[in-house]
Amino acid sequence: MSSVMSSLAVSDDNSLQKLTQNALSALDALTQKLGVLDDEPMLERLQRGEAPTVQSFVAYINSFRQDGALRLVEFDQSIAKIDDALVQRLKKTRDGFEGSLNVATSLFAPVWRLSEDILVEIFSLYIKDHDEYFNLTSLWVYPIRSATLNLSCVCSVWHRIIFNRPRFWLTLNLNLDVLVHAYGTARPRLLCSILSDYLSRSGLVPLKLEIGLYDGSYDASCDHAFDLLLRYAARWETLTLDLRSSISHFLAKLQSGDRSIALSKLKHLNTDCSLDDSSIVVLIRSAKLQTLNATDLDLSWSNFCQCDLPSLQKLRISGLGGASIGRFMERMPSLESLELHSLAFTAVNEPDSPLHPSNLRLESLWIHIAGHPKGSVEEISSCLYQSRTVLRKLSVAHFNNDVWDLVRSQPSINELEVTYYQS
Repeated sequence: MSSVMSSLAVSDDNSLQKLTQNALSALDALTQKLGVLDDEPMLERLQRGEAPTVQSFVAYINSFRQDGALRLVEFDQSIAKIDDALVQRLKKTRDGFEGSLNVATSLFAPVWRLSEDILVEIFSLYIKDHDEYFNLTSLWVYPIRSATLNLSCVCSVWHRIIFNRPRFWLTLNLNLDVLVHAYGTARPRLLCSILSDYLSRSGLVPLKLEIGLYDGSYDASCDHAFDLLLRYAARWETLTLDLRSSISHFLAKLQSGDRSIALSKLKHLNTDCSLDDSSIVVLIRSAKLQTLNATDLDLSWSNFCQCDLPSLQKLRISGLGGASIGRFMERMPSLESLELHSLAFTAVNEPDSPLHPSNLRLESLWIHIAGHPKGSVEEISSCLYQSRTVLRKLSVAHFNNDVWDLVRSQPSINELEVTYYQS
């Protein structure tokens, strides 16, 4: 842009207006040089009644036709040269000048007067709205798809801000299928290098991870990726797992060798994997969970007792068994939302009376239990009533007398959903 700006400081003799006038004069001279045939003499002869078959007339016309065809070719060649040399070059120069003007104008945009702190907040909103995860899922087509990296490519100032802020590197979505199905060894090494660089930029901030392996394959490249992720396990805050049959490899990595990795910072765990309840203990026994979403998990009382869940606020699980619902809820005093799919094997006829915790915060209850085993809903209702729970939302699979009693015992319910399943 500096060369364009400096060219504006030309003398009056070389001003754009004078140069334009000189170009027009040159075009006039060129037009005169090429010349245009004067048709008047020929038209006058025709007006006098002289037939174009007269020998002298024919010779005149024929001479013009031969010379004129050559002259017309010269016209076309001259026009083409002028169009390329003058018009097209001038347009190209004009477009380049407009680009420089746009750059200069953009430097006066209000965004350049914002402080870095404000830019950081704007970037955070942009990344969240577009795709907050650094996504390796689509690496078959695009090497990297990341709103964070898109922002960093705008200019050197934004690049510096993005790369110096660990908060922009705290979310990661990794599809291990990309590693498993890569041809050769170069691509997995490259992707693991990208993964390592990304994680290293996260500094000390808590991490949000989503890990998937959807076709069930597993190879050494997955081991390498797991090793990279486990280096940062102490900072995992949100973990979403969809590893299908490969979940056993992941759990083995957590407990391999002398290192039994404790996920002490883990607050949110989401998994669609088919886990046995002893496996879930490996993941959450040292965690301070606030959310547990495991719709394929049936959790027994014995393994449940190995987990410390006083901070759990949302539980979405297939089933609880081995003790009364009151005993489970007593150990989850912060629970606000409970979703159950099964209580079929819960021991509701214990020798001791079920416990009724007095400090429950439960606001949302979702109990889609097939057939509602006898006493299960009644037990839940009693537990909620004794604990003075203020239930706001209830979703059930069937509406029977037990459910009706539950609704009547909770006048605070303002949202009721009943779903009937056809066999």
